[in-house]
Amino acid sequence: MGASGILFCWIGSGKDAYFIMTLRVRNLQSRGWILARVVFLVLVLLFPMQVCAATLSGFVTDKSNGEALPYGNVVLKQGETTLGALTNLDGYYAVQNIGPGTYALVVSYIGYTSFQKTMTFEGKEAVKVDVGLAPAPIEGQVVVVEADPYEEERVVQTVRCAGDAAVERDAGCGRGGSVA
Repeated sequence: MGASGILFCWIGSGKDAYFIMTLRVRNLQSRGWILARVVFLVLVLLFPMQVCAATLSGFVTDKSNGEALPYGNVVLKQGETTLGALTNLDGYYAVQNIGPGTYALVVSYIGYTSFQKTMTFEGKEAVKVDVGLAPAPIEGQVVVVEADPYEEERVVQTVRCAGDAAVERDAGCGRGGSVA
């Protein structure tokens, strides 16, 4: 037995994000009808994410000379949700599939001050943000290294004196004598 019909679906939200999807099914057997339903459900579930998803892109450069900063971190944070990307060799980045809402944009690179900005996305839009980061010195803690320059000589002399009784007797090891 075959089945036929037309399936309609309204997808999207907002002022201008309404779409109609039509799937015409004719003379499909039961397995084909199940497959058509699965395909339809997948499309219904995926299209709203694509319809309402925004994209953030731009370049990250050195503010002092304009050179690209490759492999910089670009992160969007919203509560526990984190989206991000690395810049490529030209300093370009793109963060895709950003849902509607307010996010904190953080751009960071080692040896540079971080950039922070609050951004609001309202649906399918392409936003371009070019960021110039200012160089900043990396400050570490002071480390003091102390050493005794004659420690190795004392260790070697002690071993000689302990290992050779004749040297110890003649050189006066342990009694202020010198080792030859």
